[in-house]
Amino acid sequence: MVTRALTLAALTLGIALGTSPATRGEDVKTNPDADFLIKAVSCGHNEVEFSRLAEKNVVNPAVKEFASQMVKEHGEANKNLLERARGMKVAVVTGLDKDRRTAYANLRKLRGDDFDREYMRIMVEDHEKAVKLFEEYSKSGTNAELKEFASRTLPTLKHHLEDAKKVQAKLKGS
Repeated sequence: MVTRALTLAALTLGIALGTSPATRGEDVKTNPDADFLIKAVSCGHNEVEFSRLAEKNVVNPAVKEFASQMVKEHGEANKNLLERARGMKVAVVTGLDKDRRTAYANLRKLRGDDFDREYMRIMVEDHEKAVKLFEEYSKSGTNAELKEFASRTLPTLKHHLEDAKKVQAKLKGS
């Protein structure tokens, strides 16, 4: 919570100082680096938030282990991305967007095996999106440092996706 508050405060300060792409007269859609950063931070934040909820609510030990791994590894990657965003003076607001808030609220209502299955379905879906985002940017990104980060992070995301699919398959089989 403290980290989120500090992040939001720092990013709000960036907006107030006129350092976000929008306040510099740039459209995020025409700034592929800012667009990538915003989307990557959002993906990572979503995975951490859903996984924190899962750590508290799962019943299957494999799902709990997966959730803990996501909190740790995506949390570290998010810190790295936020540092890069600050360095590039790109304002990134962390938080769940409307669709993710709805999915989160629906997940919170589930219990037991239903919770585990839905959490893993979400993790597979989110990691597929993240892999696609990082693949595209690692090929066509314009910022060398971000491009290298995307290329270096991509194998980890692919591994997470494979793990998520394996855990999901075990849940369907039980």
